[in-house]
Amino acid sequence: MFLYVERLLNLHRSHFLKIQHLQKILLLHSAQLKLILPNLQKALLLHSALLKLILPQFQNVLLLRSAQLELIFLHYRKVLLFHSAQLEPILLDLQKVLLLHSARLKLILLDLQKVLLLHSVQLEPILLDLQKVLLLHS
Repeated sequence: MFLYVERLLNLHRSHFLKIQHLQKILLLHSAQLKLILPNLQKALLLHSALLKLILPQFQNVLLLRSAQLELIFLHYRKVLLFHSAQLEPILLDLQKVLLLHSARLKLILLDLQKVLLLHSVQLEPILLDLQKVLLLHS
């Protein structure tokens, strides 16, 4: 009977030592998470802010390019009208190209807006989850 009790005590000691070891590991990981998570949150916020900054600038560039194309088109239209009626088919082709480019630029702009919205929507739950993890470990 004494051997049985002694084995049981040894088993409990072994489990207790393992639990202590696991607690130390948990504390270490918790401390590491406390160090990493704020930086990760800052990085996610910065990434989101950068995307919000970049998209309007890219939109401005696309609008500027579109305006430049329109100015170029208007200039060529004047030149063509001055030269001859034989050039009229070229003018129509240029109008088609401008419309095609304008439509493509608008599609690119819409896609970029969708990407920004998608990133914002995807980043918010991740940020909330990271905050929850940080609260759990603090």
